[in-house]
Amino acid sequence: ESQTELSNRFFEENNNGIYISEVMSSNKKALEVGEASPDWVEITNRSGSAVNLSGYRLSDKPTATARYFFPDLTLESGQSTLVYLVGAGVSLGESYDAQCAAFKASSAGTQLYLFDPDRKCIDKIHVPALSSDISYGRDANCTGLFYFAESTPGSANTTTTYFGLCEKPTFSEEDGFKSSSINLSLSAPEGSTIYYTTDCSTPTTSSAVYTGEISIAKNTVVRAIAVRDGYFTSPVATQTFITDAPHTVRVVSLSTDDKYLFSDEMGMYTNGPNYQEAFPHGSPGRGANFWMSWEYPVHVEVWEADGTKLIDQDGIVTIADALKGRIAALNKRIHLGQKRGKTLDAVQPLKFAYAPRTFLQKALEKLLKRRIAQIVTVDPSLRLNAAAMFSELGK
Repeated sequence: ESQTELSNRFFEENNNGIYISEVMSSNKKALEVGEASPDWVEITNRSGSAVNLSGYRLSDKPTATARYFFPDLTLESGQSTLVYLVGAGVSLGESYDAQCAAFKASSAGTQLYLFDPDRKCIDKIHVPALSSDISYGRDANCTGLFYFAESTPGSANTTTTYFGLCEKPTFSEEDGFKSSSINLSLSAPEGSTIYYTTDCSTPTTSSAVYTGEISIAKNTVVRAIAVRDGYFTSPVATQTFITDAPHTVRVVSLSTDDKYLFSDEMGMYTNGPNYQEAFPHGSPGRGANFWMSWEYPVHVEVWEADGTKLIDQDGIVTIADALKGRIAALNKRIHLGQKRGKTLDAVQPLKFAYAPRTFLQKALEKLLKRRIAQIVTVDPSLRLNAAAMFSELGK
């Protein structure tokens, strides 16, 4: 039996009407308590009568270890209450102290147990890995355990339910170096529809629908998602295919949407709509786009010159605070260059001389060993960005 099936069977055999109805283990914006966003567990009464919870306890241990004791609280039938999983010694304020548990839930997965006053376990639930602001629990009719994109802390779980996350598409060819053109096939679980792009952009349901082999005869980044009724859209699957001549240094592919770097509205390298004319054109969180603390997704792939893969994972790209002032200073040089009669083309590359650093910085520094890697991208602007990044890493 799966963990979900075990939880459902235990519920059917042991529950008395008081149960764990919903859990959020990675709360970012779904529920705010004061200035905090604590993870939480919802407890619901469907017993048909009022129940005082004094003596009940909640734990992440299979024994009736006192991890959290419920206060003297009466729940009418149909009502719910929340327990905030904040950890030992953490307070959300005096008015919430009675609802705070001295343990936390892991977003990578956790087990929760509910005990009655006689220390009998009346409900247990295996909470799988959850993405930010996604909850997991029983629907309002208790027909089973589901995921919820729209959580309902303290209220009946009547929003759309999901069975889980659709598996991302798989590729018929390994990514990396290719000596000739290939015909790429994509596959996903039965009942899924695959959407894909070949321009580095993140695929959506408005992207091309996969209907047959994709012919690849030049450097190409293929990104794909799978969509299936009753499931969350799959994560993005990304693979880079490189058809250039043999390489003598490591090769890096950075795949992200062009809008994250160079659009006026949200591009981290552009002046943006709130650009301030006076140098340094803003300050952290204000002014030009490059002063914003934005984080955007990027897929990173790194190969040895012989094609051996070193890194293949998703990450986050942002501009480090220490570099924002340097970008502003370079913009000032560009502005002065224009005043002196130089053409914009002659100085524009300076704007991108300092590229954002990612969480992979230290690992890549070790891999590159102060060598400049060859950058393979589809968009020339991304090539400039990546080359600058690794020039900096090589110093």
